[in-house]
Amino acid sequence: MMYGMRRFGVSALAIAVVVAALVLPAAGSARPNATLVLRLVSITTSTRVDDRPPRGPTAGDRIFSRSRLRNALPQFGRARNAVVGSDRGTLTFTSASAVRLDVTATLPGGTLRVRGPQRMLRDGGRRYPVVGGTGRFAGARGTVTVRPLSGTGSRASNVYRLTLP
Repeated sequence: MMYGMRRFGVSALAIAVVVAALVLPAAGSARPNATLVLRLVSITTSTRVDDRPPRGPTAGDRIFSRSRLRNALPQFGRARNAVVGSDRGTLTFTSASAVRLDVTATLPGGTLRVRGPQRMLRDGGRRYPVVGGTGRFAGARGTVTVRPLSGTGSRASNVYRLTLP
């Protein structure tokens, strides 16, 4: 009986080693999440405001906009200032001082989806969550930080900080 137990113990150990040899390399070879930072300049091309009574920012008011996206630095295989895409979206007031953004940015290789509440930054910038994408941006998560570049409000810096599966 003792001999059979030892033999079983050795066999169990051998099986465990074989299973570990098969499983561990597969787990170790899994691609880690990739990080990507995109620096763009957004130039507003159209805006439409739906200001519901009472006049001024109140819950339910919406701003619809479209923008042209240019490289802030060389990326996507294109030079600085090259037009690389566009975005379109809706800013919805959830109160007089709080908003949610819903934007789709179209870029070389896919789209990015920005959707969620605005977070105001100390330097006057605004941050929004990136919740997905298509093509090379499928499964993207992260943030986009928007900072005005001029006093007119038509130009802004958009910095996407993304994690890709």
